[in-house]
Amino acid sequence: MPRSRWLARLVALLAGAGVVTVVPAWWCGRRADAFFDGDLGAQRALASGVREWLERDPATLTFGTGSPRFDGEWYLITHVAAAIGLAQTALEHPELGSEHARLVERAIDRALLPRGRAHDALAWSEDPLEALDGDRGHLAFLGYANLALSMHRRLEPRSRFSRLNDEITAALARRFARHGSGALLESYPAETYPADNAAAIASIALHDRAAGGQNSDVVQDVLSAFSTRYRDPRSGFLYQRVDSETGAPRDAARASGTALAAFVLGAAGLDAARPLWRSLARQFDDVLGFGGVREYGPGDGAGDVDSGPVIFGLGVSASGFALAAARRHGDRERFRGLFASAWLFGLPYETKAGLRFVSGGAVGDTLLFALLTAGRAR
Repeated sequence: MPRSRWLARLVALLAGAGVVTVVPAWWCGRRADAFFDGDLGAQRALASGVREWLERDPATLTFGTGSPRFDGEWYLITHVAAAIGLAQTALEHPELGSEHARLVERAIDRALLPRGRAHDALAWSEDPLEALDGDRGHLAFLGYANLALSMHRRLEPRSRFSRLNDEITAALARRFARHGSGALLESYPAETYPADNAAAIASIALHDRAAGGQNSDVVQDVLSAFSTRYRDPRSGFLYQRVDSETGAPRDAARASGTALAAFVLGAAGLDAARPLWRSLARQFDDVLGFGGVREYGPGDGAGDVDSGPVIFGLGVSASGFALAAARRHGDRERFRGLFASAWLFGLPYETKAGLRFVSGGAVGDTLLFALLTAGRAR
């Protein structure tokens, strides 16, 4: 073969390889900047997709995990994520305010149904809303439900949920104060998760901002403990689970719980979210333009229901939740990489009515809506 033809074929082969390795990530990430910049059209399209879930009969929402607990958690998180995303978009785009405030109310009404708290009530043998005078944690329901209530309070200071928001906040603050010294509350009996406590603390801080509460000492006490007791000094990740009595680690430090904590703390505007994002950013990796966050620090680990699949060490849940932190802290490049991965694995489906992510059903779709619309840090 003449040398010129051989060189031409080599160039063509290299060019083809470049297209194969570059184009998929470019295609999946081509709309990342619109979401990062808070484009109204992009956010409205996502909100329209979420509205479809809220217009369905809640009895038709099935998750098929095989576990009543996980089915209940996913039902609750579907509606909490919808409420957070709708509140965030209304705060960023005031022209959506009245419309989205009504949708937030619908999401909260559905979260408060017996189905939304059954997983918690079954574990504790008591309804979390009927036991607010008690001392048990109940964070599997109260932490996340109150976060949605406090987000709505930011939109509507005279929210029709104000009394319930006040009561849950007071109960959570009292329980944290009674435990003292940065001790955490249980989500389920003998099960304590720092990420769930982050949601509860964020809900208290948001309530105080909206309603003028006075719980800053409780909030700061727990956040200080996050840095000193519940965070791995090597990776900077929060421990996924700690002992309910001693606070000692019961599971490895994980990116999935850390990214969730960064998301909920950031939603409340708490500075504690920033060091968690820095730790996540240090574990960021890029594969042919697709970004992800390693689920574990140094050492091996396997995925579970919290992390989702772990692919080449990258956690699906951690990478999804990191989208919010990347946008919130102004990291456009990492956001682009994470967005490309979310677009690839989320299986977007777009119509004239709106945009939905098919993978993960209702919980996956509403979560990505909340994560992609996370408000910017001020």
